[in-house]
Amino acid sequence: MKWCPKCRETKPLTDFSVDLSKRSGHASDCKTCNSIRSRLHQSQNKQAYILSRGGACQRCGETRFYLMDFHHDLPQNKKEKGTRWGGSTATIRRLYDPLIMLCSNCHREVHYLASKEYQWRNKYETTFTSECNGARASG
Repeated sequence: MKWCPKCRETKPLTDFSVDLSKRSGHASDCKTCNSIRSRLHQSQNKQAYILSRGGACQRCGETRFYLMDFHHDLPQNKKEKGTRWGGSTATIRRLYDPLIMLCSNCHREVHYLASKEYQWRNKYETTFTSECNGARASG
């Protein structure tokens, strides 16, 4: 059992994230309180983050902040967790500098165009079309 200073409740250890930098081996705040704090921070600061990136989608120029997403241009950065547990300023800059700001439609399109489904469809349709055109020409 562990006490959460935010909600002032005693909870089982499974309600706390593992944090090996702490003496107890677990985060100070419970997962619920940490989630609430994180969502609140994001909602209060999203517009500032967007403005710091130029305030518009880098593909189409959309400017409505509530449509903006941050795209990880380098997929390996998405897996690093240095910022969630209080990473250094250098770590935060290294992870967030390559982010690209896109509106939600462009973000979906970028992921779709990079997907295996798109690559398969594109290859299949090209092959199918050329085979059909070849059959028509010879027939």
